Amino acid sequence: MRTITSIRLLSVLLTIMLLAGQPVSAASPAPIQTISANSNNSVVILKDGTVVVWGSSNYGQLGMGYPIGTNTIYPPVKTPLTNARFVSAGFGKTLVVTNDNSLYAAGSSARGETIGAIYAPTVFTKIMDDVSIAEAGDMHIFVIKTDGSLWGWGAPDFGVLADGNSYDTAKTRTTPLKIMDDVTDIFADGGTAYAIKKDGTLWGWGYNSQGQLGVKPPANKTAGDSPDELYAVFKPRKIMDNVIAVAGGIDHTLAVTKNGDLYAFGSNQYGQLGDGNYGGTLDVFNEGIDSYDPIMIMSGIKDVGASGYLSAALTTDGKLYLWGLTAYSNDPPRLINGMSQSSDPTLVMTDVEEFSASGHEILAVKSDGSLYAWGTVTGGNEPKKIFDNIMG
Repeated sequence: MRTITSIRLLSVLLTIMLLAGQPVSAASPAPIQTISANSNNSVVILKDGTVVVWGSSNYGQLGMGYPIGTNTIYPPVKTPLTNARFVSAGFGKTLVVTNDNSLYAAGSSARGETIGAIYAPTVFTKIMDDVSIAEAGDMHIFVIKTDGSLWGWGAPDFGVLADGNSYDTAKTRTTPLKIMDDVTDIFADGGTAYAIKKDGTLWGWGYNSQGQLGVKPPANKTAGDSPDELYAVFKPRKIMDNVIAVAGGIDHTLAVTKNGDLYAFGSNQYGQLGDGNYGGTLDVFNEGIDSYDPIMIMSGIKDVGASGYLSAALTTDGKLYLWGLTAYSNDPPRLINGMSQSSDPTLVMTDVEEFSASGHEILAVKSDGSLYAWGTVTGGNEPKKIFDNIMG
């Protein structure tokens, strides 16, 4: 499961300037993402540019040469990578972009994610140049290159590579496919992907089981129906205008507009839309509570995240809110107050500058550069201080 993205502040500022018609220098600073959490591993960048990883390396995703296929949980360790500015932790893999725009990867290549490799590299390996942003999905990878072009490769499940294919292992892509131009941000979770373009338009494609792409799902679902025909949106479609941040879970979407308003749409089964209601089941779309039209939830928001049935939002004054289903089976709850589910945004921390969260682990960086973590990887349902010197 793809993790919630942390603040991509410079990318957001660039989008706002473009929407406002302000000139943007060709030498605008590169996007920065300093923390990323996945269900069983995390990665951060320290102030000196060093990359630190911890958690499971069962697919080699920590990049430290640890044996694969084990259940060992490793403590934080510095990797050999330095001069990093952007990190992304995905299912069984970790991506790092350095200041010279080189992309390094470690971990799973079960579906060709490391560009043709037939093994899981257990040490960080350079796989691409001229990369601005990298997004580690489940069985796929997306990158935005320095010219604003968006590329993807790996498994095409539910049409997530926007190439018209789905569930065909013969169509797995081990070389990058160009998807679109003029992109400033990308978010991928499960079989759904979202892109924000320079003009502030939000585009989405892939899995659409509950209207999370802004398209009404089929009214009648039967056991014999093809998932491709029912759920897949095979080509990018425009969803909204004036968007600066986006995140998506298994079957819901969160989007922030340039004025700070947070909108949600898709399934509300576990209260993940955050409007105080609970919607239909996995197989039933409740017209009155689930929604394929955006619902305004909060204002004053600068970043959002979603993973699984979990939703999160960070306000402009540093307040971090969580809602939806925040725990799985016997995992520790994530709301700090002991709750594992809420249909209303719940305040969990203040003075937050940056956050990242999966359905199992949450990371939060405070304004003083200290990093707090809680969840399955760290252990416990209360924030635990991990570092003092995260890159700001």
